[in-house]
Amino acid sequence: MSMTTSDGHGSSRSGDRPIVLIHAPIRSIPWDYSVEREILAARGVHLVEAEDDAHALAVLPDAAVVIACDTLTGDQINLMRNPAGIVAYSVGMDYIDQATAAARKIPILNCPTHNSEEVSDHGVAMLLAGNKRLVEFANEAATGNWDVYTRPSLRKIHRMRGNTVGFVGIGKIGHKIARKLHGFGLRVIAYDPYVTSTYDPWIDLVSLDDVLTKSNFIMVAALLTETSRNLLDDKALGKVNGVYGIVNISRGGIIVESALRKALDEGRIGFAALDVRQSEPPDPANDPLTGHPSVILTQHIAASSIESLQDIHPEAAQQALTLLEQAGRLKRA
Repeated sequence: MSMTTSDGHGSSRSGDRPIVLIHAPIRSIPWDYSVEREILAARGVHLVEAEDDAHALAVLPDAAVVIACDTLTGDQINLMRNPAGIVAYSVGMDYIDQATAAARKIPILNCPTHNSEEVSDHGVAMLLAGNKRLVEFANEAATGNWDVYTRPSLRKIHRMRGNTVGFVGIGKIGHKIARKLHGFGLRVIAYDPYVTSTYDPWIDLVSLDDVLTKSNFIMVAALLTETSRNLLDDKALGKVNGVYGIVNISRGGIIVESALRKALDEGRIGFAALDVRQSEPPDPANDPLTGHPSVILTQHIAASSIESLQDIHPEAAQQALTLLEQAGRLKRA
């Protein structure tokens, strides 16, 4: 098949090499795809970095693989004439129209390993910080205030050992968080409709109701899908009572924020520690959680580290090569 493409920097060229398109490339921070380009070129694959929306639309028909860094719609997917697959440039895949891909039998691979240590570390850190009210007391200490021993929040801290943390979602990252929490002496239970057994003998698989009613802490570590979107709504969180805290390091769309605010205000949940929000950044005109005294927020930074930012490049390139090999476009290395 003859293809006319751009070199990723504006020049046109044609050839018979498989094309991998970087769709909606990252521009908000200093970023380049030279590692991906080098790895793919070594296997005879041509990488095209979309310069803008018009350029992406021009290349999509000939792209064998799309590496999606942001929203990839069904209409865009349908432009691909002979696709081998799609790579999500992240762990989550919710910004890709998975229904359209499934209807066309286009496989989607994510990048599941480059930041799993970072996200699991962040989950543990948020749980510890929330339980210890670390931000509140650290902020007071920064102002020189040591007169905190009569504060009510100091009487809300619980011993970790012997308590139960319930997971909503127990995939790769959930397993890593659980393993790290074992060292604190926490019992782990987990709900995940896609997991029927676990390689960690210290994790008990239970129902969602059990997680909501039998946990001292709740850890949200599920992928955002049509079945998990708004999973923790008024009905679900209405079953929660006496939970010390809830942590979310997955996607904000899993928790209905108005329902969480109600549970916090009623004292049925002691604290919320969230790295992700329903809208990012939240809409100041409709934000029930920012500034709440029982809420700790970070800016969707759980995945960040020097190493994770380095590791996503070869992982994404390898996932693209895997799709090309599985489709018979490349010989297996």
